[in-house]
Amino acid sequence: MRDITDREFLEYLYRTMLWRIVSRKEFNTWISKTDDGFTWERVLKDFTNSTMFHHRVGKIINSVVAESYR
Repeated sequence: MRDITDREFLEYLYRTMLWRIVSRKEFNTWISKTDDGFTWERVLKDFTNSTMFHHRVGKIINSVVAESYR
């Protein structure tokens, strides 16, 4: 990945993995973590283990399964 800022990295995660824009509250939470020394690898790990990510992935899986039974 090219040289990007923490902000751009977080916006990229939300846009590509959750298909939405990060809220100010969420952004501040993640930026605080990077400011506290979290690497992008750690942020990504926490992000993909989060409830919001699992909810999004579950919705995708359910839509694919439902579509296959039509």
